Amino acid sequence: MVDHVVESPGGAHFTSCLPDYGRDEAFQREYAQAAASPEAWRSFSARYLDVDDDAYRANLAGVQ
Repeated sequence: MVDHVVESPGGAHFTSCLPDYGRDEAFQREYAQAAASPEAWRSFSARYLDVDDDAYRANLAGVQ
């Protein structure tokens, strides 16, 4: 049962939501590389996870 539906453009990022957009390979590589060390993960988290949607989207511009 579904209680709510939320429209979230790009909400499946970094995976695909065809036909709207494909997988973001560059971001996926950055995500995987972030697992290399605690420092790399903290940097990744600060840039993409510990921010609001607007900042997340702005930060993606540097990856794509």
